[in-house]
Amino acid sequence: MSDPSRIVHFVANTRRFNSLDDYLASTTSDVDGVLDDGWGADFPVKGREIDATILFADITKFSTRTMDLSPAATLVYVQNYFAWITAEALDGRLGIVDKYIGDEVMVVFSKEFGSHDPFVDAVRAAAAMSRHDFLSYQPHIGIASGPVIVGYAGTASATTFRCSAHPWLWLHAAPR
Repeated sequence: MSDPSRIVHFVANTRRFNSLDDYLASTTSDVDGVLDDGWGADFPVKGREIDATILFADITKFSTRTMDLSPAATLVYVQNYFAWITAEALDGRLGIVDKYIGDEVMVVFSKEFGSHDPFVDAVRAAAAMSRHDFLSYQPHIGIASGPVIVGYAGTASATTFRCSAHPWLWLHAAPR
């Protein structure tokens, strides 16, 4: 008869998380508490420390490229970039998009999310972005690795999820 703990371990390690929120809701937190914001509202302080590799990518010369575009055209331009860059980053790799900021995307790779080698996955994602840049976004790409905390961030009225750290390694791919 199979050892039930081995079955649970296998299932837990092959689970695909769709977001940092999904991951946090499915795991035990290292930090789990409630603080008062000073105005009488409570807010959660919850997170889990993991080893991860984070890929950062943004559009080269974004301001110059979008200066003469209307707000709607800029939205279409950025959304097209996000669709493309996310597809390249996650194609065959187990990562989670942490966030989109302006024209930047942050993708987190970790063994906790099913990656066998998070650093290699991030480097392969960066290489794919460089090889398949048919629309000439020429993304600036940075990669950082080390311990991070995946947790809730914000206030009682507006909470989001984030990955925070002081990673130890940065790589930068210069535009072509």
